Amino acid sequence: SHRLQSIAHDFSLAGTAVARAQGDQSSSDEVETLKGRQNGLEADYVRALREHQAAQQALENVRTQIGDVAIQDSLPAFQELQQRQLKLVVEHSRMQTLLERANHSKQKYRSCMKELERISSAVHDS
Repeated sequence: SHRLQSIAHDFSLAGTAVARAQGDQSSSDEVETLKGRQNGLEADYVRALREHQAAQQALENVRTQIGDVAIQDSLPAFQELQQRQLKLVVEHSRMQTLLERANHSKQKYRSCMKELERISSAVHDS
């Protein structure tokens, strides 16, 4: 899972930071702080690994209960759902882009109207 990989990566970086601090002969307080962070991340990693293993076991239990045939039968519907969700994401992105362009155009219009008003006032004042 992505979460597990992210935690493992953070734990690895923390280990590197501890080793670097020890090699640089950083202050003992700094090393202890880094070790504390590393220990916390290790605990997070162990917890996430257990959760991941439990989720895998639950998935296997469900697969056993409903059977591979039912999963294969429902697979086309899930694939269609994923395609539709992807289309929704793409359309949402397009809508956001259009909204940003509309807002930019409105700002430009307001700016032009203010400039025209300034020019008009300057002409009438002369």
